[in-house]
Amino acid sequence: IAFTTRQWSDFVHPDDREAAWESIRAVLDGRTAEHQMIYRMKTRDGEYKWILDCARVMRRDECGKPLRMTGTHSDVSKLKLTEEALKLSEERFRRIFETTGVGISQVGLDGRFLLVNDTFCHITGYSREELLNERKNFQAITFPDDLQNNVQVLDRLCQGDINRRDLEKRYIRKNGTIAWVKLSVALLRDAAGQPASVISAVQDITRFKSLQQELELRAHIDYLTGIPNRRYFMELAEHELARAQRYGNEVAIFMLDVDFFKQVNDEHGHKAGDKVLREIAHIMRSVLREVDVLGRIGGEEFAIVLPQTGRQMAAEVAERLREQVAGGKMMLDSGVMLNVTLSIGVAMMTPLRGDLDSLMGQADKGLYEAKAGGRNKVVFNG
Repeated sequence: IAFTTRQWSDFVHPDDREAAWESIRAVLDGRTAEHQMIYRMKTRDGEYKWILDCARVMRRDECGKPLRMTGTHSDVSKLKLTEEALKLSEERFRRIFETTGVGISQVGLDGRFLLVNDTFCHITGYSREELLNERKNFQAITFPDDLQNNVQVLDRLCQGDINRRDLEKRYIRKNGTIAWVKLSVALLRDAAGQPASVISAVQDITRFKSLQQELELRAHIDYLTGIPNRRYFMELAEHELARAQRYGNEVAIFMLDVDFFKQVNDEHGHKAGDKVLREIAHIMRSVLREVDVLGRIGGEEFAIVLPQTGRQMAAEVAERLREQVAGGKMMLDSGVMLNVTLSIGVAMMTPLRGDLDSLMGQADKGLYEAKAGGRNKVVFNG
């Protein structure tokens, strides 16, 4: 067969022509059994259509020279357009997947990572190879306290109870630190409609959580001494009194005041006064139990609630606090050694005096008597 089909090649798109001829030559030369290629061919109106061209040599002579070749042309333009649209969609998805500022992960029903993007790797500290090739699962990098809720969400997705779910959890980064994340989780199904995997959009909220915890701490803790402020103390104290009344336990309340504190501020400055308050708070924390509730009520005044504490034990603790403060010396930044004392008023909870305001009022009267009686004293009032 001589190449007398130049008219055919004239209709082939110039960019496809050489490849088409090469494919045909391979069949004619016996290098391949069949010519099969998709290329563009010009139509009567001058437009190009995608066609599937299939051809094979049907007869050769005794020397192997091709004598007859037949083939078919099939219009695959719609298929090609669909294929190109799919390719474009995949490229768009890949571009979004890799460049978005949100972590994305696809996880199998067994928990193994199937797909992760660079942002997810940055959040967790693991490389893509470590997450995919080492067959890690989300269970291995989830903070233990969050794992049960995570598994329950996965079960509910697979059972069809929910279509998607937003949740907060903690990942354990490769370096051992904690990453707080917000997940938007959805179930992916296979062609048969069966659960196949879970896809998650993962947002790093570690900084937000840190700021949130700091704000909560500031709302509850006195910035100077690091102990509960008045508002938080009252909340904790009410809780302890309610529990004591429920179970019939004894409770003691102390009101404490730093003696001659104004003189410390006037003679040594407010910075020295702040140091005194910090040191006294430190001493009280070292003497008290973990169950005891300590708070700074305002200025140089402190309050303590001692659950399950009778009168004798309350007296011992109060005296120990007084002695610890009075027996120590505080060195100021100026090098001056300062002696500080406490006056303490104590009240005991009784059936007739069980509310916090009354108890603090009674303890405050004891505190006033201690100051009036020369300071550096413990006085019970009731």
